Amino acid sequence: MLKDGDWRAFVQSDIETLIALGDTDKPIDDTAKELVYQQKEGMKEPMKQR
Repeated sequence: MLKDGDWRAFVQSDIETLIALGDTDKPIDDTAKELVYQQKEGMKEPMKQR
C-alpha cells in the first residue's frame, strides 16, 4: 500500500520524465533509456522523509 507521500513522489517523477523527454535534442529512445536507468538507480536509494 502506498502512502500519500509515496504517491506524490511517483507522480512528480513522471512529470519530470515527461519534461526531460520534451526538453532534449537527442533521440527520444536514447533519452528514455537514460531516464529509465536514472529512475532505477533512484529506486535503490531509501525514501527521504519529509
